[in-house]
Amino acid sequence: MKTKKNNTVWSVIAVILFVVSMYINYGGQEISIIKGNNNYNSNNSSYEQLFLSYQNTDDAQAEDFSDHYYLAAKDRGDCRELKGDILITIILVDDSESVWTPEAAATFKADQDKATQRLESDAAGYGIELNVQMLYLNCAIEGTFSLQEYNDWVNSALDACGIPGPKWCSYSLKKEFGYKENPVLFAVNREGRSFAHLSLNRRGFEFAILYKNMHDYRHELYHIFGAEDYYYPKETKAAAQKYMSDSIMLDNRQDAVVDNLTAYSLGWVDCLSEDATGFLQETAWITPEYVKEAYEAQSKTGYHTMEWNGAVYTGQVVSGVPDGTGTMVWENQGKTFRGEFVYGQPTKGTYTYSDGTTRTIG
Repeated sequence: MKTKKNNTVWSVIAVILFVVSMYINYGGQEISIIKGNNNYNSNNSSYEQLFLSYQNTDDAQAEDFSDHYYLAAKDRGDCRELKGDILITIILVDDSESVWTPEAAATFKADQDKATQRLESDAAGYGIELNVQMLYLNCAIEGTFSLQEYNDWVNSALDACGIPGPKWCSYSLKKEFGYKENPVLFAVNREGRSFAHLSLNRRGFEFAILYKNMHDYRHELYHIFGAEDYYYPKETKAAAQKYMSDSIMLDNRQDAVVDNLTAYSLGWVDCLSEDATGFLQETAWITPEYVKEAYEAQSKTGYHTMEWNGAVYTGQVVSGVPDGTGTMVWENQGKTFRGEFVYGQPTKGTYTYSDGTTRTIG
């Protein structure tokens, strides 16, 4: 009885295999398996080969973004992974154009300490333990800083603090304090447009310049750890608004978040989300040259209409920043300001609100 039962079982299995084979050959969709340089047809494939065919199909759908402009700075330069115990050095610089008063320095430090709390919270949201130690230094140097000429200014500030020049800065701080990551930020007590300098080389000094109107350093810090701006060129901004409209790299407001692509650049996640992938697909054609042209266009001086921190500004612009007489309209807030601006901030003029009321400042 046992032998007969076994024969019956094998007969049933043989029939099932025959039916499945007929379905694959004539009724189902033919599947090709690519393995190395050989092409195997599934008409005579085993179940193992059939499994491999689906596995290879999934692997083929994974895209390689390693050469993408918006990932070019990932794992480059002296600042690589924003995790674990890190030391952030902020150097408050007195130069020929401005000096830090005790009151201004205290206010600025308080703002940045709050930013540190938000930074650690950003990391925790991705399950990353980040412990930030802040080091504030002060120095006084000659000269002034500009976007066009800043090397001598940076070297002078480092030298005044007793820190070796850019080439050895990160190594020196690591040796003295023992932290793996040692980003350096410079701060000046005047209005301006903060910016970051990042390296695309395997190693290279990276830093950011903060102005007193920069109340939260996270956007610039994320730059030097590999993240890019998403608010220009216009095609990049459109894609970012579509896939990650609340990103801190699109709009540097306090309630902005770290999107998946930025988290990937910072080393907080290992895989790209569907939204991040969609953004990279739509911006795959973007080149450094195109971004440079867009940056220069938005950094012009003269009379322009431009977007500025969620508003539309029309008036005098200096190096891409509202400076002089102009009008700023916040459509979503129902208010307008007409008057004088200093480095993007309304200083003298009148606010008009949607209900017809007005408020004059300066």
